[in-house]
Amino acid sequence: MAQVVSVDVSVKDVVWDSVDNVYRGQFKYQQKSPSNPKIIGKTGNIDASAVNDSLDLTFNLKTKKVKIGGTDYDVSLKNPVNQSVLLGNGILDKPTNPAPPSGGPITVNPGGTDSFVMSDSNDNGGKYSYALELHVDKDGGQKLMDDPIIINRQPSA
Repeated sequence: MAQVVSVDVSVKDVVWDSVDNVYRGQFKYQQKSPSNPKIIGKTGNIDASAVNDSLDLTFNLKTKKVKIGGTDYDVSLKNPVNQSVLLGNGILDKPTNPAPPSGGPITVNPGGTDSFVMSDSNDNGGKYSYALELHVDKDGGQKLMDDPIIINRQPSA
């Protein structure tokens, strides 16, 4: 049975990243449940190495607006929602591929209004980079990104 985790995500202090041509901000991830084990840290890094089950992580976007240059802009998950999570095949690999809705060790599906569920089989010892990519309703739509990591448990013998 999967370990179910609920995480609230907020962002503030948004600035333009001229190297990657995206907005970056001060993201905060707060694991709401369960209180233990702590699987996701405040910076969004996921460490499931000590968890003996698969994971279902529900990410709840709490920030609805961000301030850029003194103006408020709407912020939301992308549509389809799996486009909100990009994956890389290693901690140092830049995440560029949208998480699939099925058929991979990590998948992303809708979780409700302003939320998504990231399911992780957590059985391959993999270490991944991932990027949370939000939509900012500015200039026809801009990206707001954060890029934590995922560490899975080693496969059992």
